[in-house]
Amino acid sequence: MRKVLIICAPVLLIALLAGCGQSTAVTNDPVRSLQPTATVQATETPTPGTLGAGHQCDSRGYGYNNPVTMGDLHITRVVFEFSWPLYELPATLDASKPYQLPDNIPDHTGTTGPVPPVNPTTTETFGYALDICNTSTTASHVINGVSVSIAAFSAYSGQLNSWNPCGAWYQRPGGVTGGGCGGGSVEGEGLHATFAADATTGARAAAAQVSTGTEANGGHVPPLPLQLGPGQRIRINVGLTPPTTPGTYTFAFALSYDTVTDAPISAMPPTLFDSATVTWNGQNCTRAAMVSQIPSDDTQSRYVCAP
Repeated sequence: MRKVLIICAPVLLIALLAGCGQSTAVTNDPVRSLQPTATVQATETPTPGTLGAGHQCDSRGYGYNNPVTMGDLHITRVVFEFSWPLYELPATLDASKPYQLPDNIPDHTGTTGPVPPVNPTTTETFGYALDICNTSTTASHVINGVSVSIAAFSAYSGQLNSWNPCGAWYQRPGGVTGGGCGGGSVEGEGLHATFAADATTGARAAAAQVSTGTEANGGHVPPLPLQLGPGQRIRINVGLTPPTTPGTYTFAFALSYDTVTDAPISAMPPTLFDSATVTWNGQNCTRAAMVSQIPSDDTQSRYVCAP
C-alpha cells in the first residue's frame, strides 16, 4: 500500500485539520493564532581573557597593608582615583569678602581627600580604583565585574560653597599660587556605573566596561571576565554617574568573581554631591574689590574668593 503524506498549514480548512488529528475548534483571535513559537537559545558564557606577564602582585596600589580578603584574592579598599574632591567651605560665607583658608586645610587630596568630599570628578573611567591580587601559587580565579550600591543617602539643601584643593589660592606677596593635580592612564579595566537620576538608598548599578589598559608589550588588557592567574594583579578603575538629587551619598563597592556575586569590598566616605556648588578660588581674589581687603603685611594666610 502506498502511503500518503499529508502536510498541514494554518490556511487549510477545518476538514484538513481533522485529517492531521487536530481539534476542529477555530480560534477567533487572529493575533494569537499568528504568533510564532518562541525559541529558547542557550546563553553563552564569555571565555575569560588572560593577562600578560607584566601584571604581577607587588606593593603597588593603595591599601595593600589592609586588604579585603576573599579566599586567594586580596583586594584593596576602594579609593578616589584622579577625582580630586572639593573641600566644603562654610555655607554662611559673605561673597563680597575674601575667605581665609584654615591652616590645616589640605592643598591636595592625597588618597582620601577632604572630609566630607564634595563633588569628586568622576569621568568615564576615573573616579574610584581598586587593585586585586591573586595570592595563590597554583589556582586561577575569574574576575567577572564590579557593582556599586548606595549604602546611605541624606538630602542636602542650602548654599554649598567649596574650594578645589587642586586649584589656587591668593597669598601675598606672590598673589595667585598653588594648585595643580595630575592624572594617568588606566592600566587595567576601565568601568563605569550609572545611577538613575532619582536613585536612593539600596539602589545598585553594575559597572559596564568602557575601556581597557595597555600591556607591557603594547597589547591591550582583555576586558572582563578576566582570568587572574597565580600571583597576578589587576587594577580596576570605576567612573560613576551619581543621582542628581543634591545630598550626601555613601557608595559601596562589590566584586563578582568565580561563582560569587556582589561580594562586599568597601564603602567610600559619605560624599556630598550638588551641581549648584559655588566654587571659590584664588584667581577671584585678584579683583580690586577683593585684594584691597587682604592685609598687605599678611604673608602667611591663604585666601579664596567667590566668583
